[in-house]
Amino acid sequence: MSTPAPTQPDPGTPPGPTAYDPAVPVPREGPRGWRRTVLALLRRPVGVVSLLVLLGVVVLALFGDWLAPYGINEVNLDARLQPPSAEFWFGTDELGRDILSRVIASAAVSVRVSVIAVSIALVAGVGLGLLAGFFGGWLDTVIMRSQDVLFAFPEILLAMAIVAILGPGVTTATIAIGVVYIPVFARVTRASTLSVRTETYVRAAKSLGAGPGRQMVRHVLPNISAPIIVQTSLSLAFAILSEASLSFLGLGVQPPEPSWGRMLFDSRAFFQEAWWMSVFPGLAVFVTVLACNLLGDILRDVLDVRSSATARGGTR
Repeated sequence: MSTPAPTQPDPGTPPGPTAYDPAVPVPREGPRGWRRTVLALLRRPVGVVSLLVLLGVVVLALFGDWLAPYGINEVNLDARLQPPSAEFWFGTDELGRDILSRVIASAAVSVRVSVIAVSIALVAGVGLGLLAGFFGGWLDTVIMRSQDVLFAFPEILLAMAIVAILGPGVTTATIAIGVVYIPVFARVTRASTLSVRTETYVRAAKSLGAGPGRQMVRHVLPNISAPIIVQTSLSLAFAILSEASLSFLGLGVQPPEPSWGRMLFDSRAFFQEAWWMSVFPGLAVFVTVLACNLLGDILRDVLDVRSSATARGGTR
């Protein structure tokens, strides 16, 4: 009795979603996938405006010393409490200092504090979330219960407590904000890790001899990058608000260094007499935070669409 010839696969049939190719161990989209993401983002007007606003804030932070028309602490008592005019576009404060120059200089503080603080939270939170989600068991319990303790406190109150222990200042405020947002990244990373740690490509990497560290870095982390990127954008907005709040309360930036929050604090006694002292730094905070939030929302939509399309196409 003759043995039937093996059935040849249809060359036009794409491989299934669980197919594994050792030559491509990570089921992620390469540079082309990210280029498509960027193009999809740029096709949205709100995304373009948000990027331009944030780019403008970064430019002010980097080149504020050259862009500011006056010195940030240049006192001119003859021009104190001047309303916006051709000479002083944003008006002057109670010491005759130019509000526009101080708003520009404050951008550097907000950008520096928010970027460093979110970087601290990102590295620590993603690391803890990966360990908890990948290994599970008692390690997951210990890590996540410790993060729940931090998460139980309101962010600003926890940051105030940390600054009260370490002492007021920009450095301590940055550390406090970074610590406060570690649990957020840990939770997001753990939840995403739990959803991919049993995928075929992770099991295949383990069967080929990849250790836990390599599995997490090369196979798990690239495939959970979308929610982490979105959370990073949103956390930057909250970090800017937290820095402004701490500076407003006198726990962050200390005078004479300018800060949007500190300028709002200084304007309290002159609100009726000089409305511009609070309006312009307040607008700077509002516009920057709004741009970060809008960018985060659009990134979430774009990355969700890309992830859905990738799943339907059957990534390897």
